Amino acid sequence: MAHCVKVNVNECLDPRLNTCQQTCQNSVGSYSCGCYKGFAYNASTNTCDDINECARQIDRCTSVCINTLGNYRCSCTPGYVLNRDGYTCDVTSVCTNSSLCQYQCINVNGNETCFCPKGQALNSDLRTCRDVDLCSSSSCSDLCSETPDNTSVICSCPPGKSLAANGIICQSKHNRNSRLASFTERLVTDVDIQGDPKV
Repeated sequence: MAHCVKVNVNECLDPRLNTCQQTCQNSVGSYSCGCYKGFAYNASTNTCDDINECARQIDRCTSVCINTLGNYRCSCTPGYVLNRDGYTCDVTSVCTNSSLCQYQCINVNGNETCFCPKGQALNSDLRTCRDVDLCSSSSCSDLCSETPDNTSVICSCPPGKSLAANGIICQSKHNRNSRLASFTERLVTDVDIQGDPKV
């Protein structure tokens, strides 16, 4: 009588056995998909979506943020130059009258111009700054709150919903669990290995 031995198949070693777009994690009798840094796994499409760090305001830029695929880069407004750290900006030319502005005065093409820190905007007097309601222009689908320093926002969800991997959209916990189960728990037929017949 022949006897069968069940062995686990590592689907991640063969792209024909898994549908992962970026990374694959093997488990006993199954596997799960994941994504590289800068991407979020989308269970409904089984793909990796780019995380827009600029839209989520989780970047480290002190001035201008430019989103790229899987990452982002920083830039500066006129009158500033990007420092070697790649995040902060320095003034290229200061004003002759530094007391003109509430925060910082920059000489831009010969014109002394006032600038405000991140999270604030210039008032109509072009000298003083006011706080900006960052949530009014955020990408949060449900709830939004500003960080204590008023430079970025935090998205959150009401009871019964959970935050998606992109950190912006809220989805039903029931629907999320159903999609994850359908895409990340894939059963693979065990391979039967015929042993020597027992006499």
